[in-house]
Amino acid sequence: MKHLKTFYRKLLLIYLIEYSKKVTINHDTVKSLLYRTAHNLSINYLKKNERTESLDDDNHSLITNNDVYEDLLTQEITNEVLNALQELDTISRSIFILKRDNNYTNEEIAKLLNISERTVRRKLQSTLSHILLHLKNKGLYE
Repeated sequence: MKHLKTFYRKLLLIYLIEYSKKVTINHDTVKSLLYRTAHNLSINYLKKNERTESLDDDNHSLITNNDVYEDLLTQEITNEVLNALQELDTISRSIFILKRDNNYTNEEIAKLLNISERTVRRKLQSTLSHILLHLKNKGLYE
């Protein structure tokens, strides 16, 4: 059972990182995003394995009552992303925070930091790669 939890933790993290490449994720929405992803993965798993017994309210409460696990998972991911960011140079860290937390566009970041938009894109990609590598090293991503 422990391996299954680790697998799903990693799977959730992969989905979160892939989704963050397409959409800006605010810190406030990470918990609900993880919950929704976990819920959808569970439903998909049940459907795939033809165990689609009716999911009544009692079955849904098993998922929603897992707030402690969700909080720990969210906290663990957040802490490791912050640790990975601390390993980066100030410019990369600033670009990432301006983009992800403050919803700045690449153009706005470039003007604010007096660098090219291409540099902003390159630094963002490099930062995401660094975070993924850090998470791999911590065993949170395969």
